[in-house]
Amino acid sequence: MDVQGAGVPTADATENGASAEADPVAAALRRLDTVADLPLEQRPDAFQAVHDALRSALAEIDDA
Repeated sequence: MDVQGAGVPTADATENGASAEADPVAAALRRLDTVADLPLEQRPDAFQAVHDALRSALAEIDDA
């Protein structure tokens, strides 16, 4: 599955089998690891998707 069509695979589960939503930062970092394999024209969208995921995770911390 791609993140908003950016060509970035989403992580459906963490290494221990927990939901990716349980650790959105780890999921974002795994997506970031795949950026180097993408064609150059897809990388800005991939970086934006990771940035959005990290910003969302930070916003949830602020709301807690």
